[in-house]
Amino acid sequence: QDTRSLSASTVVEFKARVKKAVEDGYEFDQDFLAANHYTIDGKNFNEEDIAKTFKAKSVKVALIALYEDVGAPFYCQLAKHGYSGSVGMSTILALSWWGDSWIAEQVEEQQANHNNDPTTVGPPACSAQEIYTAAQYMFSMGQTAFLQSPQLHSITGVSLQSIYDTYLSDCIADTAEGCHFDFAAYDYDGLALVAKAFHTWIYEDGHSLDEIDYVNVNPQKELYEIVKGMNFLG
Repeated sequence: QDTRSLSASTVVEFKARVKKAVEDGYEFDQDFLAANHYTIDGKNFNEEDIAKTFKAKSVKVALIALYEDVGAPFYCQLAKHGYSGSVGMSTILALSWWGDSWIAEQVEEQQANHNNDPTTVGPPACSAQEIYTAAQYMFSMGQTAFLQSPQLHSITGVSLQSIYDTYLSDCIADTAEGCHFDFAAYDYDGLALVAKAFHTWIYEDGHSLDEIDYVNVNPQKELYEIVKGMNFLG
């Protein structure tokens, strides 16, 4: 697991559940417990060692939480050891998904970083295509998504289908960096919610931005209560 990609509370909760299960007599596979000691912040994440371990123990499915900078070398090692898909293992990514260009970008970026500073870890010992070959057996869990519907967004009044179509057109343009349907939908609703909350606070409740001075706690509490009471189609 890459604890940069999981909240501290998630990691604590997971470890607590494993600990309680052991105390209650559940007999975990010891390979499962050993694999969960591999963490980025623990400095013990050696991609080759982990790939060898998974292959030696015939692991067929692994739930992982890795950002692409660490994931690219990891899938590289799975590719080098020929251990993915029907002849190896599949992975479930527990933090949404990776953009289709991220693997190639990581190979280039890590090579450039190493060229600029030879003391850093070198790039993955694979081509982007080799890494992709192993990573294509990844299951990714979407956090949220655009709802494609003729219904109108409750706050902005724009049809949900139009919001999706506009974003798709913009994100696939040559000048764009790519599409991220999870975060984009979440961000649209988040910005709409904040704008609506401030609109309500200022124009309906009669407040002013001058009240926000980082000392007066009342605006914070009032805005919080407004947001808590909002329920909208997004």
